[in-house]
Amino acid sequence: MSEAAVNGGKQPLFTNDEIKAFGKGTNWMDQMFVDNALTQNYALGASGASEASVYSLGLSYTGQEGVVGGKGLSNYQRYSFRINSEHNFYKEIIKIGQHLTYTDIKNNGIGVGNQYNNSFRGAFSASPFLKMYDENGNFFDNSKSTWNNGEANPYATMVYTNQNRRNSQRLLGDIYMVIEPIKNLKFKTSLGMDYSAGESRSFTPIYNLSIYTYSITTKASQSMNKGKSLIWDNLLSYKFTLNNDHTFEAMVGSSAYRADGSNIFGTNTNLIYESLDYAWLSNATGKNIAGITIGGAPYDPDRRLSYFGRLNYNYKEKYLLNATFRADGSSRFGPENRWGYFPSVSAGWVVTNESFMQGQKEWLDFLKVRASWGQVGSQNIDAFQYLAPIKLNNTNYIFGPDEGVLTQVVIKAELLTLL
Repeated sequence: MSEAAVNGGKQPLFTNDEIKAFGKGTNWMDQMFVDNALTQNYALGASGASEASVYSLGLSYTGQEGVVGGKGLSNYQRYSFRINSEHNFYKEIIKIGQHLTYTDIKNNGIGVGNQYNNSFRGAFSASPFLKMYDENGNFFDNSKSTWNNGEANPYATMVYTNQNRRNSQRLLGDIYMVIEPIKNLKFKTSLGMDYSAGESRSFTPIYNLSIYTYSITTKASQSMNKGKSLIWDNLLSYKFTLNNDHTFEAMVGSSAYRADGSNIFGTNTNLIYESLDYAWLSNATGKNIAGITIGGAPYDPDRRLSYFGRLNYNYKEKYLLNATFRADGSSRFGPENRWGYFPSVSAGWVVTNESFMQGQKEWLDFLKVRASWGQVGSQNIDAFQYLAPIKLNNTNYIFGPDEGVLTQVVIKAELLTLL
């Protein structure tokens, strides 16, 4: 930099003494990473059985310290418990079972994945001449430097902007019943649930690292969310054989699914007690509307209902036929187009089971020819796409000779009720 200034007819930016004072400088990538980050896994399980019942249960713990920033900035802990069981009644005519898993996760982390908004970006570009600490042992404030005062300590930036805690729970389970009143006639019904809840808090202190990287007030953010989904499946199947040659297998079933949830979040400034431990909205006293955000909304509703059937035919393990049909309904589509119908058929021929192939087993163990045709569908689209696709915010409009930009829209309550 000094040479460039001299070559441009200017005075050098640094004296020789100043250049010597820089020493080796700071290797910012070394500062961002820690060595010997610990990962731990522990598991305890038990299982058993009696004449009518079987069970299995387990308890586990996983802990991971972050490689970037160390466990103070990135840490993950998971506690899990599971229990599964099945019980037979009435000479195994009825079976009742369940699966249940509960997970509790505590973690805090940093942003490393986005191309621009991540903690490594500054470490890649920061000058090695920038100090880590000042003479008092605090993170170096580069805003008063005589050169490049817009550059900030990337490690300090990561510390100040990633003070957060998250806690989430998940309960995943199902209960099922299987009835077999006669041989090969089975009916199974199951009800499953997936419930999750979480909360997070973050804290931003007052700091100054450069003329562009600073915070003039403390800030707390808090959010909570919960969601649940239910799925109810029913399946009836029957398998039988005629004359030891013709095997039929028929199945009909239904599946119903629904998912709901909601979230709420808020941000405020000027904390009474300034630390992550007290990063609660009730500890923030900011009155400036520009520093306050609050919001809450439900998850997009998701409803599905399906009916399906299948018929298989097998003749002496030589000729195979299969036909299926599905009728699927989804709330992702408009009221007039909620249902889709999807047939499929297939046929197979096991050539090696033919009598004329019996002498070829030495060089060809198995040969099967199969052809199939079918239709499938997908409901992986955003909710309410069947409504008028009109963008309202930040949209250009023209009234007469003038053009403007619509930046905010107030929707009447009647329209919200309709949606």
